[in-house]
Amino acid sequence: MVDGHSLNSSYLIAKFYDNTNYTTLLIEYYGASACSSTISYGVTALSSNLDNRFASGQSFSNCNQIYVYDFTNYGGPSYSCGPNCSSFYALNDNVSSWRTNQ
Repeated sequence: MVDGHSLNSSYLIAKFYDNTNYTTLLIEYYGASACSSTISYGVTALSSNLDNRFASGQSFSNCNQIYVYDFTNYGGPSYSCGPNCSSFYALNDNVSSWRTNQ
């Protein structure tokens, strides 16, 4: 494990940024497989150092939709977009959980 990621995880799944327009990278998430009709990824509760900081994001490896949520466990107000979200608009700096799928 390096920074919480398995070294066997070779697919870049998502990147999230501290500011809009993909500036100031906060974290990258990796997975063991690309997204498919049966494989998706997400985080039900962001760690305290990331909670309420995401303002933009990108998804990769056949993950074509990003969903961000105001509350943990995919709850509360949400915003979704394609693989490139230059802003999460009303949820900028209010993201506590996220998921992505094909």
